[in-house]
Amino acid sequence: MARIEPLGVRVLVRRLETKTETEGGIIIPDSAQEPPIEGTVVAVSPYVGEHGYLSVGDHVYFSKYSGNEVSLNGEVLILILEADIQARLVDD
Repeated sequence: MARIEPLGVRVLVRRLETKTETEGGIIIPDSAQEPPIEGTVVAVSPYVGEHGYLSVGDHVYFSKYSGNEVSLNGEVLILILEADIQARLVDD
């Protein structure tokens, strides 16, 4: 099975699922859905990992149009520059 190892200051992220229905039960059509700006870190480059900025499993928020989509083993992931990640969700 192949895997992707980010290089430079890049991070591989799995987007969270897009909401297809509002809390009130209204179904959102595909044409009106926007890609989520949050996801889970799948892999980090050696540089990012060495400096301890992010680690695998972190929940992050990133810029709306950042990164490049890559397909691996039937799954679409996003390869993002570390600078495009705006925040990390930290549990208290």
